[in-house]
Amino acid sequence: MRLDSTGRMAKRSAWIAGAIWIVMSLSGRARTYQWPTNASRLMTSSFGEYRKTHVHAGLDVKTWGQEGYEIYALRDGLISAVSISPYGYGRALYIRLNNGYTAVYGHLQRYTDRVEAALRREQIRQGRYAVTLGFGDAAIPVSKGEVVGFTGSSGNGVPHLHFEVRDQNGHPINPLHLDFPIVDRHLPTVSAFAVTPLKPGSHVSGDFIPEVFSVSWAGKGEYVLNEPVTAGGVLGLSISGFDRADGASNPFSFYCLRLFVNDSLLFESRYDRLDFQYSHHVNLDRDYRLMREGFGLFQNLYLSDGNELDFYNPRIPGAGKLACIEPGEIKETFIQPGYAILKPGTVPFRVEVEDFFGNRSVLSGDLELVPLQNFAASARSQYQQARVPGETQEYRVTLEYRPMERWIRYRLQSMAPLADIPDLRVTTPFCEDRPVLLIPRDYETFVGMLPWESDASGPVSMTVRWPLQDGLEQITREKVLLSDISTGWGGRLISSDERCQVIFSKGALYRSAVGLCRTEVRTVENGILGKVYHIHPDDMLMRRRALIQIEIPGYFGDVTRLGIARLGDDEEDIHFLGGEWENGALSAWTNRLGSFTVVADTMPPVLEYLRPAHGERVEPNVTIAAVFRDDLSGISGERNMAVTLNGEPLIMEYLHFKDTLIHPWELNLAPGNHVLELTLRDRAGNVTRAVHEFKVIDTERNH
Repeated sequence: MRLDSTGRMAKRSAWIAGAIWIVMSLSGRARTYQWPTNASRLMTSSFGEYRKTHVHAGLDVKTWGQEGYEIYALRDGLISAVSISPYGYGRALYIRLNNGYTAVYGHLQRYTDRVEAALRREQIRQGRYAVTLGFGDAAIPVSKGEVVGFTGSSGNGVPHLHFEVRDQNGHPINPLHLDFPIVDRHLPTVSAFAVTPLKPGSHVSGDFIPEVFSVSWAGKGEYVLNEPVTAGGVLGLSISGFDRADGASNPFSFYCLRLFVNDSLLFESRYDRLDFQYSHHVNLDRDYRLMREGFGLFQNLYLSDGNELDFYNPRIPGAGKLACIEPGEIKETFIQPGYAILKPGTVPFRVEVEDFFGNRSVLSGDLELVPLQNFAASARSQYQQARVPGETQEYRVTLEYRPMERWIRYRLQSMAPLADIPDLRVTTPFCEDRPVLLIPRDYETFVGMLPWESDASGPVSMTVRWPLQDGLEQITREKVLLSDISTGWGGRLISSDERCQVIFSKGALYRSAVGLCRTEVRTVENGILGKVYHIHPDDMLMRRRALIQIEIPGYFGDVTRLGIARLGDDEEDIHFLGGEWENGALSAWTNRLGSFTVVADTMPPVLEYLRPAHGERVEPNVTIAAVFRDDLSGISGERNMAVTLNGEPLIMEYLHFKDTLIHPWELNLAPGNHVLELTLRDRAGNVTRAVHEFKVIDTERNH
């Protein structure tokens, strides 16, 4: 067991954890389940928390940045399986408990000797590091409290213990229901509140994008909005914050959330049970758009379309969504049975957030519900009554347009105050010269919204006219190609240069949307061949992958080194998707929209370190290891990181968080000369090979 000093703060926290342990042990009450480790009784993550691609299905336990603490069987049962992988849970252990539940332990350093021996035999049999071994009829009996392994950092490089409890159907349940001795006297903290327009004709403060509102602490467990929220149409509310437990500084997500409007409970989320097949719906549980725009994690207080997670009550379409709708303002087909239909005016609301132990905080505030037409009329009237002088000289007004779901949001920005509100008219495949109602945000900024008809794709022309002081006007025009992407039948986006297209199958999106593919010409650098295609809405969640195709006319290089890549938010972060070359075009699948380009990866992986070094003299128990990197397409799969020793394949553990390969077992090589060969192949087919000859000294003879 490796336990190193981690400083004064870690020692103090460990002392607190030990004190809590002693207090709970002296309570005198026998518990049905054994706490899973002697590392601590402190959580670092709770059940139901957000991960990029899934819901966190268990608890994480603090191990003080160390490895090697004991882990225990929760109760009597059988070790039914183990699995080992460079990713995910790393070294995982599965115990089928005598009540039909299954306990899962992840990120282990090692198992007991008996399990380690069985796992090694299976790895040798399969000739690979990553394996799953089910014991079947040879399952190993264990007793409650028996040591079954040791904590580690396998799979992600961060020392901690992840453990889950799954019911008889294999569904994870919140382990806190097993009455573990965790102390939590902290009230949850509310950080912010957000309102999102969900349908065409909906607005927040006269705009058509989500808005985040600040909150203030008003006393123990009480929070208030700093200002009323003015909004209308169909709205979704969400809340941001965190919880803590005694003895630990790690933030946790809320366990239970309740939305009350007019003192009536409309919606509740409670994180008790998870069905793995819907775990990827985590981005429907949180507000994905706010997260993508850098506002952090907000937990939705409504049931998002397509969300099949088990956390909510009620579970009818539209549950938790608020609707303040004037006749004809929103299509009847958009109205769902779970909507709370509200009249215009002041509506009080509150949000209760709780942790598992019943500590509760409350956010209270008012919603000023105003239909869009009424809000726009008031804002336009105030602007015109102000009689802004305006400008006599020519200057530029920029027009921005952003496809959302079933509407387009327009934003006009002038360089100086305007004498009157600009006029925006749009011609689409379903309407001609249609005026867009613009709402002043200030004397230089105006926003508007155009609902998009389903099954309509084609060119859209936009014309903006704005007045000058002397009665003259200026005009700007722009044209763009927009396409309908329907959940019912899919769709296709085509770039303005017609070199890029994205094909969506039926049901590829959770919600129908209007889409756009912008073209940007780039200089040839960092492997990028010259054009970037921006696919919008880039914050639209996908249920299934879409096929992206990019033509590269006149390319005479090696097409096997080409691949489609998605650019990260800083556009220096390149995610290589690969691709198939056919008829002058590359095709690749993507499960996320954003910015795409074609890259050429002609550089082989870089080997930074291989031990033993060439010509080195070593002892028989030498460690075989390699450190390498690949800066573009990356290396995937054990077969592309092959190591042989004297011509025989050698099983290697891949530590992806360190770009390191290491042989997992102790060697006892015979004295004499040996040959070590490493072959690295990246996803573009570039290969690096290294051959090291080294000599093992005869330690017995030297003694």
